[in-house]
Amino acid sequence: MAITFLKEGTVLGTINLTGDVIFAKDGPKSIQTKIIRRSKIIVDKALIKAKPQIEMAARIAIGQAIRAEKEYKSLIGSQHGDLRAVMGLDNAVQRVNAIIETWLDSTKVTLKKTKTSNGDMEASLRLTMGLADYSDVFSKAEATIQTKKRQSLEWLKALLTWGDKIIVYDYVVFEGNFRASRSGRAIMSKRLGSRWNVPSTYRGTVNDNWLTHALDGIQPKIEAIILKAFTKGQ
Repeated sequence: MAITFLKEGTVLGTINLTGDVIFAKDGPKSIQTKIIRRSKIIVDKALIKAKPQIEMAARIAIGQAIRAEKEYKSLIGSQHGDLRAVMGLDNAVQRVNAIIETWLDSTKVTLKKTKTSNGDMEASLRLTMGLADYSDVFSKAEATIQTKKRQSLEWLKALLTWGDKIIVYDYVVFEGNFRASRSGRAIMSKRLGSRWNVPSTYRGTVNDNWLTHALDGIQPKIEAIILKAFTKGQ
């Protein structure tokens, strides 16, 4: 006997059930009880065994998705207009990867005990990552830079949540190989009436930014990871 997993009518996989003996004299209710009892044991064991596999595979998939986004490439890039230059990021690769590793380290799987009721069985797990307000990454030293005037610029917060908010007034960015530049790629020069904010291509808000874009595109992959680990863990 086996449990079959379906999604919108499509068979995703099965788990074989063994262990309980069903006798010919058993009535329908007794048979159902034995099947559900055995199924619950199998499912709980499979979930517990699959948990570390899911976490590891999910972290790899999420890391790949984050690094595939245009924001990551621009933050560590060296082309004209890249965020690395215009935001003045020194040690850009180290900074950005420290942020990503914080997100990945926070990726956790939480299991809920399998429930049975009226012949039905419900098993669930929850995959979470980071804090909804991003405070875990905003608080990192790598998320803030010091300007030449010793002012703090929260570049990550600006990128992920500030949208088109003006960040610097009366200054304009000039790109080039400047010795005085933190990034080595651009400097800000005073110009009354000028305004600077995150380039429109990369602007993010709390619910629509670099991270959310990356996560939106990998849901099918995460589902496949969960199913593979679950059926393998039986």
